[in-house]
Amino acid sequence: MLLLGAVLITLAVGEGKPVYRDTVAYTNAKPCPPSTSAAAAPPGDCLGSLVAEIRDKDRTYRGGGPGGGDTTHRLKLLLPSENTVWRRVSGPVYEAAEPGGRAELTVWRGMTVGVTVDGEHSGRPPRPVAGLGMWALLGWGGAGLVLWSAQGNGRPGLDLVLWALPWMAIGVAGCVLLVSAVQGGFQVEAAVALTVFVVLPALYVLTLRMR
Repeated sequence: MLLLGAVLITLAVGEGKPVYRDTVAYTNAKPCPPSTSAAAAPPGDCLGSLVAEIRDKDRTYRGGGPGGGDTTHRLKLLLPSENTVWRRVSGPVYEAAEPGGRAELTVWRGMTVGVTVDGEHSGRPPRPVAGLGMWALLGWGGAGLVLWSAQGNGRPGLDLVLWALPWMAIGVAGCVLLVSAVQGGFQVEAAVALTVFVVLPALYVLTLRMR
């Protein structure tokens, strides 16, 4: 278990470090200079902007139809490069969009991170940024295995399961708070929340293990 925990920590740090850097870069990104064309996929970490033509829109229902379940809204857009792409958007953007109209796209490192139609905006972080919480949780689990092994015989059993459940629950809360803190620039409120909901509960769980 000690070796497995060390492997998980190493993997999480190695894979999570570039994701963390990308998250910070995206959070701190500023609009590109007016002379920069987003259609040309400008290098760097600035936020480009381009106007696309709305060609079509599509709404898909899952698990319950219009009255319930999940609904996916998409717009078919004609880019200045003459390429046609589908982009997932929020409900308000979908309702505001009409074929033949215009949509303003926000672009970061060649990826569309926002769509605006008639003042309605729909945005989501780039796919690499969204993986920060996953790698953080993997590292948290590895740290838990290392600590559990260091304070006992290191053999899996019922006591490991009972100890891992609260430990991983704390980790999930911590990863959500961590991603929020990174994207928000590590404000004082985030530090307090991490202390109250992660650090103190983790210390309590470790104390129970040592008894």
